[in-house]
Amino acid sequence: MFRKFFVLTLCVLVLLGMVCVVYGEESEQTPQFAPPARMKYAKSTSVTLDRKGESAVISARIIGDAGKTTKLKGKCILQKFSNGKWNYVDSWSESTNARILPINKKRKVSGGTYRVHAVFHAYAGDKVETITDNSGKVKF
Repeated sequence: MFRKFFVLTLCVLVLLGMVCVVYGEESEQTPQFAPPARMKYAKSTSVTLDRKGESAVISARIIGDAGKTTKLKGKCILQKFSNGKWNYVDSWSESTNARILPINKKRKVSGGTYRVHAVFHAYAGDKVETITDNSGKVKF
């Protein structure tokens, strides 16, 4: 009996001796959602869609980087969500050689969920940077 107990204890000690602890060095990991890269020729963009009665009020703006930006272009596309996708409703385009390009429009809409998809182009001489921005969804 003592012999079986001794052999069993010895087997348990051998198995426990096989357990090893591994220590690793911490490494810097890339974040899952990296922040957007800094714009080269523009300071900022903004796009909003507001509801005013039965109308959609679109406000979009791009601000060029002083000393770099030579021209700004922008296009706002009003879209309505139906049948599981965003469908074209209307669009507006503007351009300027100034440092700020505002696009402000108002359009009567019917019920549903809408958004504005904006595409901006900031020029520095013959170089161009394209920036896209979307408004939040608004239900009418």
